[in-house]
Amino acid sequence: MPVRGVWVHRPGGGQFLLDLGECLRFPIPIGSGVSSAALFFHQPSSRWVSLEFWPPYKTWAGGLAAETFRNCDRILEEDSLEYHQCFWVDEREARSIFKCAGKPWPLLEPIPSWDRATRQLRYEQTLCREYTREAANQIAVLDAFQAAGWPKTIASPFPGNESRLRETIGDLNEKLSEESPIRFRGSARPEWYLVAPPGNPA
Repeated sequence: MPVRGVWVHRPGGGQFLLDLGECLRFPIPIGSGVSSAALFFHQPSSRWVSLEFWPPYKTWAGGLAAETFRNCDRILEEDSLEYHQCFWVDEREARSIFKCAGKPWPLLEPIPSWDRATRQLRYEQTLCREYTREAANQIAVLDAFQAAGWPKTIASPFPGNESRLRETIGDLNEKLSEESPIRFRGSARPEWYLVAPPGNPA
């Protein structure tokens, strides 16, 4: 079965559990002079994580190391990461790995953020919507997106009830602020999309 969660080592000790389903993946080619086989960007927390091999790949037969690096995505579909370790790295370290690999620094698209405590939906610094009264269906959609890390589309929180989802999305869009650069759509699955870059007219 696909690997969803991996334990990541913190620089100062300890570990935290990372959901790979919330991450963007950037494979790093072998021969780059780094032990990282892939970098993951965890969108909800803006953390960078390096997938490395244990024992270090330099101690392996070259063919095995090369095959392992080439099949990073396949490895993550296996049941175990027994021969791999993940380490939290800061942006400076991530930039260094990309540079050594001869890969450009990726342009990371911002994602929305839903704060259930303040009942505010934001995109970067733009307040898209603030709830002052109960809207259980709309909040169920926003909760689901936030829990999933804001991929472009998610499973409907109302399975088998497309009319309920369409009505909910219509109500959600109706009260979005004029400045909001995001909108929602979908009948079988909810989806969010950009209608204009933040600060620019649609």
